Amino acid sequence: MKEFLSNSVFFGAVLSLVAYEAGLLLRRKFKLAILNPLLIATICVMAVLVLFKVDYDQYNESAKYISYLLTPATVCLAVPLYEQMSLLKKNFKAAKELLEKALLYPVDLGEGRLEGIKDNNIYYYLGVVEAELGEAERSEECFKNAELGVDEPAGAMCYYDQPADMILYKGLANRKLGNTNAACVCFNKLMDYGEKHLYDKMKNDYFAVSLPDFLIFEDDMNQKNRAHCHYLMGLANVGMGNKEEAAVQFKKALQYDFNHQNCRIYLKMVKEAVC
Repeated sequence: MKEFLSNSVFFGAVLSLVAYEAGLLLRRKFKLAILNPLLIATICVMAVLVLFKVDYDQYNESAKYISYLLTPATVCLAVPLYEQMSLLKKNFKAAKELLEKALLYPVDLGEGRLEGIKDNNIYYYLGVVEAELGEAERSEECFKNAELGVDEPAGAMCYYDQPADMILYKGLANRKLGNTNAACVCFNKLMDYGEKHLYDKMKNDYFAVSLPDFLIFEDDMNQKNRAHCHYLMGLANVGMGNKEEAAVQFKKALQYDFNHQNCRIYLKMVKEAVC
């Protein structure tokens, strides 16, 4: 049995999923807080490994496939969070707890946090929440963290480039801190880049090692660039308070790139006056 389990390619993944499902069943049946599915799954996995004397490294090797789902799962978790925005506005303590958890990078993801990622959006909303809770000093600290990072937009080629919307939140944080000029600089740079590079002729870099899409060479890079530029101009208008023009720019971006997820998110936020 030990050899069979150790040599099984998917043993770890199957064991983890079955253990978690068992935890869910126990939680539904007994409705006890202590019966956390993750806790139950951990205990069950440990018990099986000890009982059959399976080496942890062998288990981990066959369970690594689950970690591949963490990134898309994180994105999926953000959708219901956004859909409950109105509820979160009524419960700032819950919002604070969720935002602080969002700052914690999964230790078992297998890849570290990129240096260019400053979590400006999370710190900005944390600052807003802390202000609502009456924590002025903590709020200011969060806004100062939200104004970190570069304010120069980049193209839409490399995954390690700072996401463009982080510049928006950098500007919004500066505005909260009373730095109106610095805020305007952020918004204007987004606008200037979009207007200046809208009709650039893009060339594929066949030696790039950090491209965001697996099939990027099959895409029309000129259309990708125009979508990106309209997206930047939409973000700039959000910062400037021009919600109607922002919606126009986001819609134009979607005409060039129908699958531009950030455009869809910000378009919905603009329509619902969330941002």
